[in-house]
Amino acid sequence: MDGLELDKLKENFDLIICTWFTAGNFYPSDFSFETDSSGKLKKKIDLSKNPKFTRIFQLAYNLLDKNGEIVLGSIYIDNESSRKHQEDFYLKCGMKIISRPKDSVAVTNKNYWSQRFTKEKVFGYLNFVPREKISFINLDTYDYAMLVRIKK
Repeated sequence: MDGLELDKLKENFDLIICTWFTAGNFYPSDFSFETDSSGKLKKKIDLSKNPKFTRIFQLAYNLLDKNGEIVLGSIYIDNESSRKHQEDFYLKCGMKIISRPKDSVAVTNKNYWSQRFTKEKVFGYLNFVPREKISFINLDTYDYAMLVRIKK
């Protein structure tokens, strides 16, 4: 089911899990993958807000029971090492990177989008959740990925 249609569900849940970097794939609905003559994205990426990401997780949060929890199984941490790792993976898959190194997302010519996050970016996107209800757990020792727990 499309994450934007979670409000069609009529039951509540104790636990909702978003697995394997999926949260980083929710790009803004108005995003264009169109490139310029250099092969890079035509439009500058502005991720100060991402209404699609926020809407999906607000719908999921609304489906939680009183003490329920959403677990984002893993999200990329926004740093240079993670960026290079993401881009290397896509290049090995035969894709071309069309985003720029300063972007907090890896975007490919095959319309793949994989965002990296800071804790502040997560807090900003999930501004409907009290900060003390959001926790982060590093998944490695080299700042590549983290797990996010969102409690009701």
